[in-house]
Amino acid sequence: MAIDKKKLRIIFLLIGIIILILSSIELIIGLSILVDEKKEVDTYFEENNIIYFPIEVKTRDNSHISAIVFMNESMLSTNDESIPTILVVPGANNEKTKNIDKLIQPLYFGFAVIAMEQRAHGESGGYFTFYQQEPYDVSDVITYVDNNFNQLNCSHIALIGMSLGGGTAVAAQALDDRIFASSIYHPAANISDVLAKIGVGDISTLIGFFPGIQPPYDIPLGFPNWNDIMNDTWYYRDTIRLVNETNTKNLLLLHGSEDDMVDPNVSKAIVERADPLDNRDDITMVLREGIGHGANERNDISFKYTLTWFRYFYFNDSIDITDLDNEITYIELYHINFPETGAHLEHFINFGLLLIIGLYMSILLAINPPKYLKKREDVGNEEEKDSGNDSEHDEENDIESKTLVSHRTLETSNYKKIFITRSLVLISVYTLVGLYCRMRNPSIALGLLFYPSLVACPILIFIPVRRKQEIKTVLRYDDLKSWFTKQKILDFTETLIVFAVPFIVFLIIRNYGGRYTMDPVNAPEISVALHEMITFTLILALPIMFLRNLPLKYVLLSILIFIIGGIIVLLFVPLPEIALLDIPLLGFILCIVLSLIYIVIWFVFQIIRKLITRNNFATLIICSIVICVFLWMRLMRVV
Repeated sequence: MAIDKKKLRIIFLLIGIIILILSSIELIIGLSILVDEKKEVDTYFEENNIIYFPIEVKTRDNSHISAIVFMNESMLSTNDESIPTILVVPGANNEKTKNIDKLIQPLYFGFAVIAMEQRAHGESGGYFTFYQQEPYDVSDVITYVDNNFNQLNCSHIALIGMSLGGGTAVAAQALDDRIFASSIYHPAANISDVLAKIGVGDISTLIGFFPGIQPPYDIPLGFPNWNDIMNDTWYYRDTIRLVNETNTKNLLLLHGSEDDMVDPNVSKAIVERADPLDNRDDITMVLREGIGHGANERNDISFKYTLTWFRYFYFNDSIDITDLDNEITYIELYHINFPETGAHLEHFINFGLLLIIGLYMSILLAINPPKYLKKREDVGNEEEKDSGNDSEHDEENDIESKTLVSHRTLETSNYKKIFITRSLVLISVYTLVGLYCRMRNPSIALGLLFYPSLVACPILIFIPVRRKQEIKTVLRYDDLKSWFTKQKILDFTETLIVFAVPFIVFLIIRNYGGRYTMDPVNAPEISVALHEMITFTLILALPIMFLRNLPLKYVLLSILIFIIGGIIVLLFVPLPEIALLDIPLLGFILCIVLSLIYIVIWFVFQIIRKLITRNNFATLIICSIVICVFLWMRLMRVV
């Protein structure tokens, strides 16, 4: 028995308001916890005479790097640039305040500390370029600090790099003479080998995946030999190539013997390049027995090696750096009892998710509901208002309304023509994309996903689902006009508010909370997040635009079209071997998988649409299931 539509809308509105109230409560709780955590952090720094200065450095390519400068209060009285300073470059997916107990430890030994985030990490902007720009970001940070902090010695700076940050540090210490001493943990200085271990294969598969990742040199128009470019990745991307005996000094390498991410032989190779005669005491590698990749960064003994190394070069030259195993026994780390932070994040996540659900139910299902939740006379009034007094528009809107309710009004021949036309467009687009990628950018990701959607979706808008006589006018604007009625613009705006605004608000308060409690900010910088949202939406739009208003029997045929398009791209863009998936037909399998994903998404949309069209109560059930799943996931800490 169907529920009255007006009553159903009232139910949605009440549920939405309740969820919005719960969302507000979660926000208030999260903010109150954040205030308490901020007080605890401030108290800790005050009791330990530590001050910090958040900075934002504009890079030479107009990106920005986020960093924090930590100092003891006693250092402020110095203005002769004499305070030894350590610059820390974290690894992949690590933020500037990660492992803060290690980060502020050098303050107790007379050092100031600069903690930076690599680009595309935390609050830093841009995209990771796999060592094209990152070493220069280190230099830009040093220059900024040198110009703005007259207490710190930036002409003889110390450098710590870890993993991916270690690969950056290897290049930076070779390129910038101001870096006087370095302690580098398991440097990913051979990025090609590291990517192969995690299943990416050659670095060329990532070229063009983000705007920042470009080919290693300018490619002339025409058909370059991509195999030569792939073979040159060692020279162009692996920072170990920069190391030599004249540009590298005072370097300590710490590597775990059980590191399964970066082979210890990488550190050995760096030592061999910097000290080919094996007669330098200032170039040393310590192999940490029984320790893996992440454990090496967190290990207290490893950090003692780092502090002992730096103390020799900055404070105590009586330390015997040829016998570090013995020297580290004379150093004791301070007990860092930094306050626990991050509890506010749990409530911020709850706030964001509940806000989306509450806005969806109250706005999109109650205040401005879809047609299946409106009374018939309300739908008629809206269509009359949109069309005005123009009888032709009335007839056209009536045709469109009937088409959206049922596809049976269209003849089978029309569906075939529409499908064939769209298929030809899609195949042509894939061919053009393949040619472009072949000439300018060998990106599998962009060639199969982003570029086809970017080019094909605007074209598919002009291929209408109309009656037979209108199929001939493919480039007519009538179908396009129907996308820009007042009601549809309102629907789009409300949908944008429901989904985009809560996400942006969450990022703002998340980044604010992390910044002021020293809790690592792992949410993306807002401009990066918006770019990713637009990209993901555009990718999903292609199957929806291609299959819109076509019967289900064309779904299987569409899989074949997407597979053919993907194979066309792969004919132009070579598919390198992938270490963990060394399959000759990998490209073909990849096309099938992508096509199935497209079709599954389309099927889900169709099933939900049919359920809520045929049964009003199904809408309430679907929303209830979403809420229950969300509450269960939050209870089990899945999201």
